[in-house]
Amino acid sequence: MLLHPIFSLDKFSVDKKHHFIGFNSYYHKGVCMENYKEIFEEKLKEKRLRFTKQRMVLLDAIFSLHEHFTVESLYGYIKDNELYNKSMVSVPTIYRNLPLLMECGLIKKADISDDKDIYEHTYGHPLHVHIVCNVCKKVIEEDDTRGLYRYIKKVAEKHHFNLDDYCLSAKGICKECEK
Repeated sequence: MLLHPIFSLDKFSVDKKHHFIGFNSYYHKGVCMENYKEIFEEKLKEKRLRFTKQRMVLLDAIFSLHEHFTVESLYGYIKDNELYNKSMVSVPTIYRNLPLLMECGLIKKADISDDKDIYEHTYGHPLHVHIVCNVCKKVIEEDDTRGLYRYIKKVAEKHHFNLDDYCLSAKGICKECEK
């Protein structure tokens, strides 16, 4: 299923120094998702890297997907999407940029698979729990974790630990696989 991109590439432009001039804002659950671009651009400036068209396409594709992804599924999404298919984003480009995106807190590895790296974008999304089927590998996200978060925060405070994130996956067998 292809989702609508956050902005279209024909609305995207750069100046001669590869600084982005602008694009349409997009809101997801009340958060202006345009800010992720600024966060990534700052990280690139800090590392003296350019914000290339390939990086912008990669960033747009990640934030257009509202699901977990692997490098291969992200590459397939970019390749199959007519807005991106001429962007020259390669699998090595994706591998090189994922650590940068994780370093600035835009994405993280989801602890839902033992055999491959699965990622999700975290910017603009609430903390949540993954429930994973050990048989079919189906993943259910539960966003309503207020009680759990309060408990984890209480334990962290008890041990004088400053909590800024948590990652929790519960694993078992789903109803369909139990049959």
